[in-house]
Amino acid sequence: CWQGSPANLRCRKCSPFEGGFRVPLIAHWPGEIPAGMTSQAWASNLDILPTLKDLCHLQGTTKPLDGVSIMPLLYGRKESHEAKARLYFAPFGHGDADFHCARKGPWKARFAQLTGELYVNDYTMGHESYWLPRAELYNLERDPTESYDVAKEHPEIVAEILEDVMAQMSTMPERVREDFERVRKNVARVTTPAAAAPRMPSDKPLPGWAYEAPDRRPPAPQYKPLS
Repeated sequence: CWQGSPANLRCRKCSPFEGGFRVPLIAHWPGEIPAGMTSQAWASNLDILPTLKDLCHLQGTTKPLDGVSIMPLLYGRKESHEAKARLYFAPFGHGDADFHCARKGPWKARFAQLTGELYVNDYTMGHESYWLPRAELYNLERDPTESYDVAKEHPEIVAEILEDVMAQMSTMPERVREDFERVRKNVARVTTPAAAAPRMPSDKPLPGWAYEAPDRRPPAPQYKPLS
């Protein structure tokens, strides 16, 4: 069942949290790939094509490939591999191509989030993507459940990942770039808590019983179009 349990990972299928994206990879090639070997390294489906190219000893292509070959991981030659930031898109967004997160090494930065129920993703719920007023950052090696936002402690990592995202986005198809610009302009209310559904923008003041710490009320980020 697609709404089954993701164990200790957050959320479910189609969510850009780890519970919606992370799956195991099983590689079987008798006589080539060592049997019984396991790896904690992570990869993406973007890596399948360049890996097959290397496994089949094919020549390079004139067109750039988004992924990298994980053949050294399959053969046990490396424990990990370096890659540019991997982008997460929400399939239930406005145009099925809403950018939400990016991962680089153990770090995952969250820049946007859908409205609605976080744990039950369904196309009938009318989700809309909002750009978060403060990016969130999670160390997936130490915090695979994405429970502890450490963006405040590591602003340089957030900036590095965002720079990588912007560079990649400038090479994307026009439709993806348009969706990216639309989401970036749609900024959630500054009081949106970390790892929560975005609060709708509003001019109404907070109710008297509500409290937000001063450091949770910085100015909303300024939108800058892609160059």
